This record gives sequence, C-alpha cells and structure tokens, in this order.
Amino acid sequence: MNPIRILLVGFPRMMTDILEELIDSEPDLCLAGQLEEHEGVPALAASSTVDVVVAALPGPEVPALYEALLADHRIVRGLAIVDDGPRSFVLDIGLGPGHPGTASLEGVLSAIRGTGRSRQPSTAWAGDPEVIGGGGA
Repeated sequence: MNPIRILLVGFPRMMTDILEELIDSEPDLCLAGQLEEHEGVPALAASSTVDVVVAALPGPEVPALYEALLADHRIVRGLAIVDDGPRSFVLDIGLGPGHPGTASLEGVLSAIRGTGRSRQPSTAWAGDPEVIGGGGA
C-alpha cells in the first residue's frame, strides 16, 4: 500500500517540526512537502503527487483555492488546523464549516487517514495538553 502523501502549508516552524515528527513516526504517512504560503499550493499540487493538504488557518474561513483543488480532484482531502483564539480544531475542508474535529495529535492523524469522522465541536482548548502546539497553529 502506498503511503498517504501530505503537504503542510502555512505553519510556523515549531508546529511544522511537530507535524513532521508525527508524520515520520507513522509508516503509512509520507511528507510530500511544505509551503509557507497558501498561494503556492495549486502549482505544487499540479506538479507533484499530494494526497492530503494540511493547512494552518487563523479562522474557519477556507481560501477558495482549497475548494478548487478538491473539486478538480488534484487532492484527496483538505484539512485545516484552525486557531480561532481560545481553541484549536481540525476542519475537513471538503465537508465545510461546522464539521470540526479535535486538534490533538491523534485527531490530526485520524483526519489525515479519513477516519476522523467525529463531527462534534472541539472541546480541546488552548490549555488542554492534547491540543497540538499549545493552541497555536
């Protein structure tokens, strides 16, 4: 079975390091690349094979380019780790607003693999040790 190829977008260095370590520790996952800016995602998705994009967003509003990548089937799944201030959560871009999952390391892995179908609002607050990056994406 081929590993799930993941592109990380817009994360600060410390968060990128945490996610890289998480991805490297899982045999079914592979880091396909990293970008600092969202605008570079369409070109990279067109020129390489990326299954899942995991993007850092300041709120639940998703840039239109991610919806277009999903609609064109250039990526299989789009995920956002959203930091809206008092809490952080994982948003499945394909399902739209109102479908967050918990922003724990386990929640991120489940979302990447497509098994994180829990659609309950996150209760993982910035002070919760399960929240990755201490609440900051």
